[in-house]
Amino acid sequence: MQGSNAPSLAIAHATAACFVPTGSAATPFPIDLHWGLVGFPAGAAPRRLDTEQAWTRATTEERWGRPILQLCREDLLLYLALHLAVHHPLDGLPWQLDLALLIRRNGRDLTWERVTDRARRWDVAGATYFALRLVEDRFAPGVPASALARLRPRGPRGALLDRIGRRSGERGGVDHLVDLLLLDRMSDLWSALVAAAAPRPGWVRSRYGTPSALRGYLAHYGRVGTILSRVLS
Repeated sequence: MQGSNAPSLAIAHATAACFVPTGSAATPFPIDLHWGLVGFPAGAAPRRLDTEQAWTRATTEERWGRPILQLCREDLLLYLALHLAVHHPLDGLPWQLDLALLIRRNGRDLTWERVTDRARRWDVAGATYFALRLVEDRFAPGVPASALARLRPRGPRGALLDRIGRRSGERGGVDHLVDLLLLDRMSDLWSALVAAAAPRPGWVRSRYGTPSALRGYLAHYGRVGTILSRVLS
């Protein structure tokens, strides 16, 4: 994360951190450590996104001759959909393929009613819908039309997201707007806006890598101003 104290920011305020080995490390692979499913704008995740439920449903399967603990298929699908929609505002071929291949390989074993019920209960139906519709339009892995119909957001927010989502690669600075619009509940949207407008001192110090809260706020509002100018241009 350029211009920030990335490890301290992630550990204190995010849901995951990536640790990259350096020097004579025993393994060349980075470790992507998660203690939450997905991080939303300004740390304002939907209040009903229950990570603990996902951990209790984790299953043990054998991989490379060893037992490993992994998310159940429905939770893994939701995680990959949210990762694509929120972390990479519906862009990026690798994350699209992750989701499409999971559906293509395990579609018959997925209980789509659980997927849609869980997405709606967690207030992430809109984010799930746009991620699934994108990969279905592009790769046709077999997302049921009935599942898309249950998840599809209605009204002006859904129409605006639909318009923005179809202009992938041409959005410029409005990716931040996509993240906010993907929040299902208006109360969660307001929380995210408040968090972005008036972040906590510890967050701005960590985010912009400075011991001075004043300098952190100046950097933050300068960045917000740049984003707004791109959105309005």
